[in-house]
Amino acid sequence: MRGVRAVVDNRCDLINLSYGEPTAWPSTSRLMRQIDAAVGTRGVIFITSAGNAGPALSVVGAPAACSSSAIAVGALVSDVMAKAGYAARRGSGLRPYTWSSRGPTMSGRLGVSICAPGGAMASVPVWNLSMAAFYNGTR
Repeated sequence: MRGVRAVVDNRCDLINLSYGEPTAWPSTSRLMRQIDAAVGTRGVIFITSAGNAGPALSVVGAPAACSSSAIAVGALVSDVMAKAGYAARRGSGLRPYTWSSRGPTMSGRLGVSICAPGGAMASVPVWNLSMAAFYNGTR
């Protein structure tokens, strides 16, 4: 809430929220109403990740599924990245990552507005105690 207020107070043009979580009640939170108001009255652009709960349909979570103002971004993988990062043998050009969330949302909206090449790899924290872990995410 304070972040959205700071965007409006400082006349920023863009909000990027790259996180996602499941939601059972889309479009009901106070935060989403505040973001919708910032988009509607101030012309702020609201971009968020579609989430990482794919590949099933209707798995777009919050905040992407909670606002008709959101530009929700899904992740694509190229043949080269699929081969290098996932040992995939064959490809068919750019395609959604298996873990990238898909629409439509539970409320019937499209859910994913655009897809772009993604696939960040980061080192696994030592506290995880699993040096062979591999994490994916939509950014």
